[in-house]
Amino acid sequence: MAPRPPPSRPGAPVERSAIVKDHGYGPWVLESREPDRLGEFLGFAGLAHVPPFLAEAGPDPELGWRLKRSAWGQGLATEAAVAARDDAFRRLGLPEMISIIHPENVRSQRVAVKLGMRVARRIDNPAIGRRVDVWSVVSGPVDVGRHHIT
Repeated sequence: MAPRPPPSRPGAPVERSAIVKDHGYGPWVLESREPDRLGEFLGFAGLAHVPPFLAEAGPDPELGWRLKRSAWGQGLATEAAVAARDDAFRRLGLPEMISIIHPENVRSQRVAVKLGMRVARRIDNPAIGRRVDVWSVVSGPVDVGRHHIT
């Protein structure tokens, strides 16, 4: 008898593939291209639907990123998030997207600023029992510091 595949679980690759197929987007896996770490999983970045318990954040897709600690501070989150943002605006034609960021997460706040995002509002996150910031960016040219991004 052939072994059965493991039962599906939330976030499993098969489910992510279905999300991409249905919506045209989903999180991207980030892997190392360094010769000594080639293919090593570093994290993810990309668009996702906001979970129902955060419906107060609004209907726009969330641009998110999460990297393992050893990948922090190398610009990888920014690089991946910029690529996902640009893909969302250009290929998908989305008018706006959000990021939900804990107010004490300074690293993610810096990434959001580099993406041209600004805090739009603060909402309750019942999963962690705290308020979180909803950052937003709209399609079109963005001024980030001294740089103008189109």
